[in-house]
Amino acid sequence: MFKTLKRLASALLIATLISAAVFATPAEAAGLATPRNCHFIRWLDHGFTSFRVGWNLVKGANKYIIELAYADGTNAKYYESSKSYATLAISNNRRVHKVRVCACKVNSSGDILKYSKPSNTAFIVPSPTEWSVSMPDRTKYRVKIKWNRVVGANGYNIFLSTNPKGPWYINKQTSTSSATSVTTDRYRGTKFKKYTNYYVRIVSRRVLNGRYITVPTPTNHSTFYFWFH
Repeated sequence: MFKTLKRLASALLIATLISAAVFATPAEAAGLATPRNCHFIRWLDHGFTSFRVGWNLVKGANKYIIELAYADGTNAKYYESSKSYATLAISNNRRVHKVRVCACKVNSSGDILKYSKPSNTAFIVPSPTEWSVSMPDRTKYRVKIKWNRVVGANGYNIFLSTNPKGPWYINKQTSTSSATSVTTDRYRGTKFKKYTNYYVRIVSRRVLNGRYITVPTPTNHSTFYFWFH
């Protein structure tokens, strides 16, 4: 029981250090090198609730503390790993999350001997999981595609295909997080045709260092389709 409480106390202390290290001077944060290349690896389910994140190992570290929070920094939670990756879960797949990693050297008693500054930030960007299609003007072969908003996304890519296995082609792009619908009447530059299934995939985007980034969707990411008759 005592050891369990000690480990919990140690984890809480490390969590505090992660937050404090952002504002620490180099001398205060000295000890271990900062983990590099913190990055999203892949989604582990098509509902955007479980994913894997990785980073470069740090010489002298035997434990890594992972901070998982909403993109705005709220709702932070902390996890441990002794490897160069971790599998994490999110309960809210309608929000962009971010991950940072802190390297630590911990002895067999759970005492923190050294720690690093937090790594770079990796964004975890779920895509919409709810959609709908309406046809405001069937005679002009025009459709309106709608989806649920993902808080923290900076826009969306809308892909179309005539084969659910691909290839997929960009049809529309939005540049604001508030946009949750587009209207289109073309596929690859030509008007939609009758009796053809058009499959839709919507992917969220996030701005990082002035550029849009996307997080790869799961291989079995759900799609939907529409057709004219």
